Amino acid sequence: MKYRSILINCFFSWILFTVSGCGEDSSSADDLAPQPPVPIARSDDAAYPQSGIRPEPTSDFTKYRMRIEWESNTETDVLGYIIRRGSVDPQDGSTYPVKQLEYAFNPNITEYFWIDEGLDNLGTPGANMLSPLLGEPRDYFWQIAAYDESGNRSEWSDTIRYTLIENPFDFEVERLGPDDYSLSWQYPTGGFLQYKVRVYSYYDGPAHVMWDPPLIPGYTTQESIRLNRDGTANEFEQDCTYVWQLNAIRDNTSGAAVFTTFIYSD
Repeated sequence: MKYRSILINCFFSWILFTVSGCGEDSSSADDLAPQPPVPIARSDDAAYPQSGIRPEPTSDFTKYRMRIEWESNTETDVLGYIIRRGSVDPQDGSTYPVKQLEYAFNPNITEYFWIDEGLDNLGTPGANMLSPLLGEPRDYFWQIAAYDESGNRSEWSDTIRYTLIENPFDFEVERLGPDDYSLSWQYPTGGFLQYKVRVYSYYDGPAHVMWDPPLIPGYTTQESIRLNRDGTANEFEQDCTYVWQLNAIRDNTSGAAVFTTFIYSD
């Protein structure tokens, strides 16, 4: 009987062991969240190439857009990123996701960017939430979170801030004569600003800069500058299209950016 009892006990022990081991091994489930994404440091306005948060140039002075940049996460199961925009105004305090991006892990990509076009959390066309002309000054911050294939989400990244100011307007290029062009623009208020001008190839993009003069101090509401006035420009090609970009700079964390195009002829 004693021998029989030992066999019965062993049998029930085996059943309990087997039942407890049924199904998936919970210890193998992925419950480890990705690391918070790292925003790319903002470069000085005079530096080139540009990096980090900054106004995205627009050809329509009524539009306001922001470029957000961050380093790619290294976890191989990262599926994408969530970006949220929040109001710096403590009276408002609103914070909501404005974009979910599906960027699966790619070892060949080290940086990502996204252009915030000022839509609200419902994606309402024409919301233009970034415009400084709509009510109170639009002072915002942005944060990024990563999420993986198992649904785990990282903590929010460090906060990045930038304030868009009013865009320059009546922005145009005038041909004054052979090999002679002038850029003119207006701004609502004179003084207290600096301007950064860059001219680059329309087809090759900002990587092919033709002219990159020093910062220009703002004096009045009407401004202009002659192309290659300092003699440092690269040689322009006949009948090629170029982009003339203008950044209005109030300080290192507030500004605006517009652009126009022109066809060069000597």
